[in-house]
Amino acid sequence: KLEDEGTFLSSEELTLETLERYRYKTYKMVRHIENMLVAYDYDTKQGTQEERRRFLIMQRRYIADNRMSIKEIMEHMNVSQSTVYSDSKKAMQDMSSFIFGYESVMFK
Repeated sequence: KLEDEGTFLSSEELTLETLERYRYKTYKMVRHIENMLVAYDYDTKQGTQEERRRFLIMQRRYIADNRMSIKEIMEHMNVSQSTVYSDSKKAMQDMSSFIFGYESVMFK
């Protein structure tokens, strides 16, 4: 397929071993992200109320099994819509630092 060009799916040597290797890499990436979420959670518990709020908004908006809408977060946390958006953006920047390292965020 044209859309598979340049990906591992276009490989003529696609084998079970290749698929297993990608599965293992994906597993490692997911574990790293999960570990960094735990670290970010811990970090915000030690930080300011605003830092904690950013984590909780990110968690409720993107991660929780029962995700909340912007409106639900606003009502639940008694914050404005602009706070939800700005906290979400800042939380994503913070998570980028945890996942990719501080230097990768500095040179964006």
